[in-house]
Amino acid sequence: MSRTVMICSRVLLLILLVLMPYAALSPGTSPPSDVASHMHFFSMAWISFLACVSFSTLRIRILAVLFVFGYSALLEFFQHMLPYRNGTWDDVTTNFLGCLAGFGIFYTVYWTGQMTKHIYKRNN
Repeated sequence: MSRTVMICSRVLLLILLVLMPYAALSPGTSPPSDVASHMHFFSMAWISFLACVSFSTLRIRILAVLFVFGYSALLEFFQHMLPYRNGTWDDVTTNFLGCLAGFGIFYTVYWTGQMTKHIYKRNN
């Protein structure tokens, strides 16, 4: 991964993490309940994928995804404490599954690219 891509993804990741409390804790930002679980899943998948792009080693990527999940779980706890929001274990579970999906999608794309590069070098 190029250094420029990693720096840009870190900046975007930081912006998203800074904006997450507003989206999670503001009274007017609660999504309709029929799309909330989908929003949780895909948001966490995207942010976890971005966390993986932001770093170069497996260990740091795992720690980054765990941080993203822990941060989202903490925000769910704060939502639970607010009278106008609703933080639930279902949301925490959906966030976890989204984080796993983002991590899995990143490594599927990464390993596919590595295999393709290896095959291309071998045939030339």
